[in-house]
Amino acid sequence: MLITFPFDAPLGGREKVMTICQKRDWQFQELAGDLGLLRRWLAGQWDEKEFLVVPPNQSVHPSNDARVIEARS
Repeated sequence: MLITFPFDAPLGGREKVMTICQKRDWQFQELAGDLGLLRRWLAGQWDEKEFLVVPPNQSVHPSNDARVIEARS
């Protein structure tokens, strides 16, 4: 899977990844990237549906549900 962004087209990554896939008999797929998550992370817009915020003195643990992980003491 190649995740592409408008700024990386001149780097020739698409052709390199296609060549690797052909040599290894892998299926090539391409997906348009979205910098929205990175922008929200940097801006501190941490919606709990997208980010796990771990307060001081807490750690990450398995949640054993759809969230996968959670922060707790």
